[in-house]
Amino acid sequence: MLVDPTHDFGKNTWHSLHLVRRTTALVALGYPVLMAVSRKDFVGESLDLPVDERLEGSLAATAVGAWLGARVFRTHDVAATRRTLDMIAVIREDTPPARAVRGLA
Repeated sequence: MLVDPTHDFGKNTWHSLHLVRRTTALVALGYPVLMAVSRKDFVGESLDLPVDERLEGSLAATAVGAWLGARVFRTHDVAATRRTLDMIAVIREDTPPARAVRGLA
């Protein structure tokens, strides 16, 4: 079982933004939370961008969701989203840096 807040589905931009901001409350339900925000209308409307230019906005919403505890992600841009999630995990200290050698020699 997982929680899918269904960003944009039957919601306007304000509702979807609120869901992102309240990810912590969804996580508190005790189930994994799905973030499926890739290229969504709320990203496009927030930034006034067409669907093919929403990567950065999608990654920003994904990063916020990950920081707030979401753990399952559906995306169109797999490699970029994976790198974003990996970086969030390092910043949160959920995982160590892949390597840390600069300035240590």
